[in-house]
Amino acid sequence: MEYLKSAELKTENKAELYSDFIACSHVLNKPQIFEEYTTKLRNSGFITSEVLEYNKNVLRSIESSQSYIVTNGWEDTYPLLTLLKQENKSNLEVINVEWLMDEEYRVITSLSLNISNHPFNGSPYDWIYEASQKTTSNVYYTPTLPSSVLLKAQNSLTPMGLVFSLKNETASNQKMVCVDSWKRFSKLELVSNSPLSKNYILLFNVLESFLSEDKSEKGTYQQVKDYKKQLVKKFPELKR
Repeated sequence: MEYLKSAELKTENKAELYSDFIACSHVLNKPQIFEEYTTKLRNSGFITSEVLEYNKNVLRSIESSQSYIVTNGWEDTYPLLTLLKQENKSNLEVINVEWLMDEEYRVITSLSLNISNHPFNGSPYDWIYEASQKTTSNVYYTPTLPSSVLLKAQNSLTPMGLVFSLKNETASNQKMVCVDSWKRFSKLELVSNSPLSKNYILLFNVLESFLSEDKSEKGTYQQVKDYKKQLVKKFPELKR
């Protein structure tokens, strides 16, 4: 931490270091430093509007009860952390898989999930999947996790808005959450130049399947089809 503070004094673009401060303070459980630098990152303008709107929609996909969001990269970790702090969502917590390489952070995460700290085989993905099967809390994967990880866990994953739930969900509850999430979504920057926007295809496909014969949601169904058409036009590789 002292090294980072020294680097901050010498670095012109200080925003580049804010994520390092956030990661270290989160892993080391230093809430005051964590709050200071999530605020600095949020106010720095370093997070683009595209990425911010996407992460707002991730939060709108998640139930209000105690939940954990498993993330993988910069764009789905640090913007989420700043939003959670800004919106005072103390019932949601981010678990970044890279941080799970640290033993102390695994202990902290185990305590938070109210489970015993189980053995670590070198793979943070295996560790968090096993943890998700033990805890009574809601655990969600973001679609930015490696496809190999999502495929390995596919039998336990249910698409819910922009995230995957790791608990068994009924089809009726999945439909309700996906439709409600879509209606709460900000449509700003929905089809953007950010690669993150490709992840909306997951929700579009689920909603199309659910709503194709639901006459009560004809307007939602058409809106989803229109946005999907725009998304596939921008990213032709999504066409199937």
